[in-house]
Parts: sequence; C-alpha cells; structure tokens
Amino acid sequence: LGTVVRTHGIFALQDTDERLAVATELFRPRASESCVTPEAAAEAAADALTRRSAYPLGFDGTRERAWAAALHRWWSRCVSERWAEPRLGEQAVGLLAERLVANDRVAAAILDTLGVPGKLLVTGADPEAFAMADAAAAKGWHASLVVFEDARTARAIAQASGDRYSVIEAGDASADDPLVVTEHSEGPALERFAARPNVTRWRGKRRELVAEMAGKIRAAWPRRGE
Repeated sequence: LGTVVRTHGIFALQDTDERLAVATELFRPRASESCVTPEAAAEAAADALTRRSAYPLGFDGTRERAWAAALHRWWSRCVSERWAEPRLGEQAVGLLAERLVANDRVAAAILDTLGVPGKLLVTGADPEAFAMADAAAAKGWHASLVVFEDARTARAIAQASGDRYSVIEAGDASADDPLVVTEHSEGPALERFAARPNVTRWRGKRRELVAEMAGKIRAAWPRRGE
C-alpha cells in the first residue's frame, strides 16, 4: 500500500482538478477505510516533493503555496473518501517536516554557527557523521571522525572519500576543537565529552529545523474557504 499511496500522491501533486480526479480513481480500487495513515501520507508527500514533483521545494512566500495547496487538496480528498481520519493534515504536516529536513540541511545549519573553518571533530561513524564531515570538508574544514569502537569501517569510508576527512580514537580528540555530536553516538559521546564548552548536538539542531519547517508548511497551508 505504501507504493500505491506514493504513486497516487505524485498524481495529486499537480495543478489541475483533472489530475486529482485521476489519482482518486486510480487509488480507489486499492483503498480501504482509514488506509492512508499520517505516516504514509507524509512519506508519499516527501517522496513526491523531493524526487518526482514539478513543484520546486522552496520557501520564498510563493513557491510553497503551490505545492501546499495541491497537497491539501489530495489529503482533503483522502479524508472525504474516508481513506484517512479527519485530522490527517494536522498530524501529517509535522511528519512531513521531519522527512524534508535532510542530513545535508542539518550539517549546513550547524556549520553556519561555527565561524571560520578550522579543525572540526564529529562523533560517530553513521550517515549523520559522514554527512557532517563531507559538508565540513566542502567548506574548508579539516574534519575528523571520532570513533569509540571499531574504527575499520569508518577508516574505509574515509579512504573511499579521497581522505577528505580523517578518523581518530576518542582518546585522541583535542579539547580545543569544536565537536559535533551526532544523534546515533550521543550516549558514549556525551558521557565522555559532556564537560566540553564547544559541543553542538545534531539532535538539537535537527529538532530546531524540523520545527521551523513545520511552521513554514503551516504558514503556506490554505485557509478555510481558499
């Protein structure tokens, strides 16, 4: 059903009532009462907006109103057909915001707070850490991944990147360099580095960006009667 929701969400994110009708009739044979959950709706919308949509995913006070209106029409149709609960839009907007805040967006926002490029420590060997290190290297930082366990995988990925960043053991981390703690490595990282004054938590910055994104989507959402 997830594939079906995603496919018909693409049809719905267009600019004509005819396409909305096509999406509705294509979806109808596969639909059932309350089959479109907020999670499925958000996933379909994020997929359509980031990979398949004719609408540019931007926020300038104008562009977002086009895709927000199209999305509102489709979700409203799902509610009217009883394929979704009445609060679908209210619940799915926050979930959509989470899916639209990609790792590169979080990394860029963190770098904006760190000042002039220099040395940067990033904890972990997960997608967040690699996104952070890649973004930092692209901006002229000398980034090092700080690992707490087996460093072989991290070193292999660092080498595959052309050694754009290095890998060090936690015990070798300088106390003077700014440190970014990724969500997946928070446990051991905060236990070891909690007393440092120059720590930025990925989780906190991402939460801030998701809230901001949700606010922008809600601001673009059609008002009753529009």
